[in-house]
Amino acid sequence: MRIIILFSSILLMTTPLSEGNNHALYISMTEVNVEKDSLHVVIKIFSDDLRDALKNHAPLHYQPTDLSQFFSLNKTIAKEYFEDRLKLFADKSRLTLLLEGHSVEGDIHSISFQSRFTKPIKTLSVDATFLMELFPTQVNVFKINNGESSHFLKITNNSGPQSVNLQN
Repeated sequence: MRIIILFSSILLMTTPLSEGNNHALYISMTEVNVEKDSLHVVIKIFSDDLRDALKNHAPLHYQPTDLSQFFSLNKTIAKEYFEDRLKLFADKSRLTLLLEGHSVEGDIHSISFQSRFTKPIKTLSVDATFLMELFPTQVNVFKINNGESSHFLKITNNSGPQSVNLQN
């Protein structure tokens, strides 16, 4: 089932939408690569949903522009938004996620974060509520890579935070 979710997510995230069309699914795909002393996070998210979330998060400060450029103009809002809506914990200690950059491919924004830590992580916990304030059916799928192993999480409005054991 997890493989089906992963492939469906990838297919949905790479299939372009016609300009002006709304999409029926609210899904994001996040890949977390755990390394010896750091982790890298890449969130793939529909551009129009991200724009709406940032506009909703800080309506007085949001700077409108086209979908391909709004993230650059609203980077401070994006940092605050993800700080509030994406929480990663290494053995119950919250990790600080630093925004590394972003890219746009078709209707998808890829947003990159990095975090450093000093000792190996035993348990990684994820609390990812981004977009759920606007889209109650939002699903945030996580693929967590740790060496040769991968773990999948499906986070919804009803699921709450989830954890994976990284000790093999």
